[in-house]
Amino acid sequence: MPSIFAGCSEEQATIAFDPSVLLTAPREVIVERLRIRTTNPFARGDQSQILSDLDAVEPLLHRSADLILGTAQPPGALADQLLQALAAP
Repeated sequence: MPSIFAGCSEEQATIAFDPSVLLTAPREVIVERLRIRTTNPFARGDQSQILSDLDAVEPLLHRSADLILGTAQPPGALADQLLQALAAP
C-alpha cells in the first residue's frame, strides 16, 4: 500500500516514500483556487503568509521529489499522467 502524505512537516523526513510525488501549481492558479474556495478556513487566511510559505517550502519539496506533476491540468489528465509515470519501469 503506498504512503500518502499531504503537506510538509518534520515527520515527513521519516516516512519512506517510493516514489515521492509533488503536486504543484503555478502561483496564479493557487491564488485563484484560494479566492474561490469557500468551504475551507485555510483559504480565508492571510494570502501573503500562504504565498510566503509556498516560496519557502516548495523548493525543498522539489529537491526531494522523484516526480513533479502540475495540477493546473484537468484531474483526469493528472491521474493519467501519474498512473503512466508509476507504471514506467
